[in-house]
Order: sequence, then structure tokens, then C-alpha cells
Amino acid sequence: MSKCQDDSFLENLPVEEIQNKNKSGKEKVKKKIKYKGFTVNHRFNSTELELKEKHTQKYLKKLYNKLRKNKKVKSKVASSKVETVVLDLPNPEVILEAAKVVLNQFPYEEIENFNLVGSFDDENTLNLDMISRDFENFTEVDIEANNEVLDEYYSQNLDFLVLEEIALNPQKYNIDNTIILKTSNEFATYYCTLNLMIAGDYGFVRGTFSYFLAGTRADDSSTNYYSNFESSDSRRDAYRHILWNSLLAQYYFTISSKAPRLGFAELVTNAREQWPCGGSNAIDGKEMDYHNNFIGRKIWNDNTSYRTFWGWNVGLRKPSTSRLKDLAYAKVEYQSCLIVTNKYLDPLCIMI
Repeated sequence: MSKCQDDSFLENLPVEEIQNKNKSGKEKVKKKIKYKGFTVNHRFNSTELELKEKHTQKYLKKLYNKLRKNKKVKSKVASSKVETVVLDLPNPEVILEAAKVVLNQFPYEEIENFNLVGSFDDENTLNLDMISRDFENFTEVDIEANNEVLDEYYSQNLDFLVLEEIALNPQKYNIDNTIILKTSNEFATYYCTLNLMIAGDYGFVRGTFSYFLAGTRADDSSTNYYSNFESSDSRRDAYRHILWNSLLAQYYFTISSKAPRLGFAELVTNAREQWPCGGSNAIDGKEMDYHNNFIGRKIWNDNTSYRTFWGWNVGLRKPSTSRLKDLAYAKVEYQSCLIVTNKYLDPLCIMI
């Protein structure tokens, strides 16, 4: 896991010569900044002042509208007669699409079947070289010792780049001056949970990405496996909850830690069972969901190990999405799921 090349030569280059290629192939000049006491070769458009701001929902909305305003000024489209409409944060589908464009600029592992053009070979490998180029002179030991700082730095810039991508390309993402009313129960639950994700410092884009991708894939897979079963209080429901929790941890980005991924998955799935974001289930249905949610997180945790370098954790060795599906299916069919007896009778599952 050690770096394949020595980057010490970068120290002797002028700042303007330290460059990075983004997805479009254009070279971007890095500038040296201080972040949490560390020297960073900063290659993103966020300013040093913006990186000091705590990413609350209020601040992110303000940032998004500032980026939209800057787009109008630069394009000279807006005039004094055009009223500026303040928009809420983009919806999760838009966030997911914009993430596809910018994620290759971050050291995170690739996500299976997410259409990313990889810059390195192993889709489960953290890009240590990228981190070492960004955080000057960082070794594998430094990466493990400061993984929380790295998580925060990349999370803040991921929020910025995704919002910038959407603000600069409103037509691409069908964003106009119309405020979309969020009326569906699913969207209402998401926006309620979003407050908890941001308040818990799980990050706007990181949280939204995992929430939406994991939920979509768990729903699709449960339908494929159990198309003849009811969607609630059945094997299909048990499988969906187990896989959902595994994928929430799987798709939440961290540098080299399992705990935040598991904590994020627990926060999201508990929110769905509790007021004010959820809580409409009957007591037996809640117990079923809590039980299977826990099983899903345990499956991911038991099948994910740390990549180590001389005893230091420098990334995660995760199972594939298809492997997690197989494990969830085996758990429901052959081992232990939880089904409420007054709704559905299944002799292979633990009963309540």
C-alpha cells in the first residue's frame, strides 16, 4: 500500500507548476493553503474562508445560491430587470447525477456499476497517492492518524463541487427558477433525515449519495428477488432492510474508518422508524425493521476489513455489492430474519 512514487520533488516546484487534471482534461493550478494546521496543495475552487464554514443546511443553501448568482454574472445573462429566485438545495436525484461528474477528483474508492471512469485499478482501493499530493508530505501513517481531518476536507469540497457543477449547468440538470414542491412521502422523509445527517456531521453530498443510491438499489433488488411477496412485513421487506443497511455503510465515503459508515447507516434507518421523520409503523413492524436493520449493518461490518500498512489502517477492503446481495438473501432464506406473525406466517424466520 505504499506510494508507488516519490512526490518529494513537488516541494521544489513553484506553486503554479503543481497541477492536476480534472475529468475534462483541463489542468488546474493548485495553491497552497492551511487546513486544520496542515499544508494543502488545494486544487478545488472553494476558498480558504469557505472551508472554515460549518456545512449547515442554511449555509449550503446560501452557498448554492451564491454559485448560481456567480454563474449569471459571468455569463452576462442576468440583468437588473431579472428577479433572482432563491432556490432550495437540489433534490437527491440531481445530487447523484452531479456526483458522477466530480467524484473522480476525490480519493474515494469507486462504486460498483456507477459509471465512474477510474483513475486507478482496484475499485475498492483508496487513492493514497492523491491524498499524499494534496496533503503535503503525508505518509500512510499520517493518513491513518488524521483520517477525520481528511474526511472533513474532502467532504466540504465534495459539497462545493457538486453544488458548483449543478449551479454552472442548470439546463443539464433541469434546474430553473421554479421551486419544486416536495410532496411525496419519500421526499419528505429524505429532507427530514437530511437535517439529521448534516447535524451529525455526516456531510450533505456524502449522506445524500449513500441514502439515495443504497435505497434505490435495495428496492430494486428486493423486487427482483421477491416479486411475488408483499412489500411490507414479508421476506421481501426483511431482505430490503438487510441489504439497505449494508449498502448505506458500503456507499458512505470515508478515508479509513468503519465506525462513521455504520453510524450513518444506523442514523438513517432509525430516523425512518421514529418521529418526526417516520414512526407510522405498528410496534411489531418497527421491531421487525430494527432487527433486520441491525443484521444488515452486521453483515457489512463482518465482511469488511481494514487495509493495513505496517500496522496502520489505510483504507477498507469491502465486499462487492453482489456479494452483499447474496449474503442478505442467504440470511433471509436460510438463517435468521424477523417477520411479524400477525401479518405473515413464515416458518423459516424468527417470529414475534
